[in-house]
Amino acid sequence: MRKLSAIDASFLYTETEHMPNSIAALQILELPDGMDADQFLEYLSQHYMDRIHLLPYLYSKVRTTPGNFDHPVWVTDKNFDISNHIRVETVPPPGDMSCLEARVAELHAELLDRGRPLWLLVIFKGLENPRQIAYYSAAHHACLDGMAGTAATEILMDDTPDPAPVESPEVFPPQDDDSSAELWRMSIQNLMRTQLSIPLAMFSMAESLEHLAERILDPRKFMGAYGRTAPRTRFNHAIEKERSYAVCDFSLDDIKSMKAAAGCTLNDVILAICAGGLRSYLQRHDDLPEKPLIAAVPVSLRAPDSHEMNNQVTMMSVSLATDIDDPWTRLCGIRDSELTGKEVMADIVTGFDNDFAMPGLPAVVIQSARLFDRLHLAEAAPVAMNVVISNVPGPRHCLYSAGAKLLANYPVSIPAHGLGVNITVGSYVDTFYLGITACARALPDAGELRDDILEAFRALRELLHEKQN
Repeated sequence: MRKLSAIDASFLYTETEHMPNSIAALQILELPDGMDADQFLEYLSQHYMDRIHLLPYLYSKVRTTPGNFDHPVWVTDKNFDISNHIRVETVPPPGDMSCLEARVAELHAELLDRGRPLWLLVIFKGLENPRQIAYYSAAHHACLDGMAGTAATEILMDDTPDPAPVESPEVFPPQDDDSSAELWRMSIQNLMRTQLSIPLAMFSMAESLEHLAERILDPRKFMGAYGRTAPRTRFNHAIEKERSYAVCDFSLDDIKSMKAAAGCTLNDVILAICAGGLRSYLQRHDDLPEKPLIAAVPVSLRAPDSHEMNNQVTMMSVSLATDIDDPWTRLCGIRDSELTGKEVMADIVTGFDNDFAMPGLPAVVIQSARLFDRLHLAEAAPVAMNVVISNVPGPRHCLYSAGAKLLANYPVSIPAHGLGVNITVGSYVDTFYLGITACARALPDAGELRDDILEAFRALRELLHEKQN
C-alpha cells in the first residue's frame, strides 16, 4: 500500500466529468511476421500479465482515506481482471489516420473507472494497412507523468522482436492491509511527517522569495512571461466534455538542423513552430490578440537517476511572441523568454514541496474543483496562460510490443478549464510526434490547427536554411 503524493493526488481531486485527467498515446505497430491481428491479440494479454508486477499502477487501484482526511493510497486490486483493461475495436472504413483521430477523441473524453486500476489499452484492427494495428494506451495522470510514461512504455516493450523472458515473483499480487485502521495510521503518520517538515519548508520558501525579490529589484534581470498577464482567446474558457484530436510528425534531423541554424535549443524550435501555427489559426478566425500568447510549458523536476512511477513536474511560463509577424524575430523572443523562465523557475523550485499534506485538504480541493466546474468559473478567472505545450524526450531505439514493431508514438494529453488546447510533442527514434488534444468547444477541428503548425514548420525551416547558407 502506497500513499499518493500531493501532486499525484491533485489529478484525482481536480478531475470532473468535463475534465478527465488521463494521459495516453496513439501508437501504430507492425504485426510480427506470420501472425495476423487475432493471433497477436490472443498473445498480447499474456505478455502484459507476464510483466504486470513490474509496474504497480497496473494492478493497484485508488482507496480514499476516511472522510478524505488525507491523500488517498494505492492498494492491490484483489479482483483484478486484465480483460477489464485490454479490449479490441475495429476501426470503421477506410481505417485511416483521421478515423483513428476521431475515435481517440471519443475515448479520451471518458473517465477511467476508479473502482479498478486506472489504465486502459484499446487495440484497433481494420487499418488501411492490414499488417498494422494501433494502440490507444491510456493511464490516469495520478499514476505517472510524461517521463514516467516513457519509462513504463520501455518496461512493457522490448528492444528486439523476440520478447525477453521476465522472471515473476513467487507471490503475486502483494496483499495489502487496507483496513480503515491502517488507513488512519498512515494518514496520521503522513500528517505528522508533514508538520515536522514545515520548518525546513518555510526556510526553503523564504529562500525562494529572497531570490525572487532580488530578481524583481535588480534592473539587470527580468521576470519574462511571469511578469505578464495572458490575453483571453477562444482557447481560454470553461471546457466541455467533447474532445478533438489531430496528429503530425517532424524529422528529428530537420529540427536539429533548425536548432543549429538558429543557435537555440530544440524546445525553442518546437515552441516557435507551435507559435507560428497558433498565430495563423487565431488570425484567420479574427481572434489574434495584440498581446502575445503565453504557453504553460511543463518542466521535469525528476533527478537523472529517478525511476519512480509518479509525477515530478511543474509548469513554466513562456511568451510565444505571437504579436510578432516575422518568424525569426518571434523565435528570438521565444528563446529569450524561455531562458528567463528557466532562471525564474530555478528560483521558485527551491521551496517546492510536491508532498504537502494537511487535515481535510483533499475534501476542500475536491469540492472547490467541482464548484469551479459546475459554475463555469473559468469564464471569470484571470487568464495566466493560453495553451499547454509540452516536449517529452523518448527512446532513440526501436521498440517492440510482444514482437510487434512500434512505428509511431503520438501523445494524447489533457485540456483543462481555461486551457482548452494542449499540444504535446514526444520523440521516438528519429522523429518528433505531435498530438493536439483539445476541448471541441475551444478547437472544433484540431486538424485545422495541425495544418497551420505544419505550414509554420515548413516556413521556419526554409527561413533558417536560407540564414545558414
